[in-house]
Amino acid sequence: MKTLLILTVGGSCEPLVNAIKAEKPYFVYFVCSSGSKGSHITVDGTGNPCKESGGEERPSIVVQASLEKGRYQKWEVDDPDGLAHCCGRLMELAHEIRERFGTEHPRIVANYTGGTKTMSVALALVAMIEENWE
Repeated sequence: MKTLLILTVGGSCEPLVNAIKAEKPYFVYFVCSSGSKGSHITVDGTGNPCKESGGEERPSIVVQASLEKGRYQKWEVDDPDGLAHCCGRLMELAHEIRERFGTEHPRIVANYTGGTKTMSVALALVAMIEENWE
């Protein structure tokens, strides 16, 4: 069974890289904040956009996890601290997943390790509503 992984993205890249390596997903959705200081840069930005706790700079999440283009998509939220906004965007994502992968019946894993607390809560709520998300 194919696994789809949904990750909320925040300031630390290492837990997300580890999750991708552990789950070995067919496809990854990165739920990240938009804007000039948004977490979207760490997903596939050039250079070394990931800053670890010790100050070390590392390549993007997709580079570290060896995730090829076409096997992931960024799903941006404009207000990473707005619960209603985050839930709404994630419900849109749930609809996209049903439309795109519905007939394949993939295993869907929601990993809320990264992102703002609000993004994590929103992902957990939507995972419960969707019922078939782990």
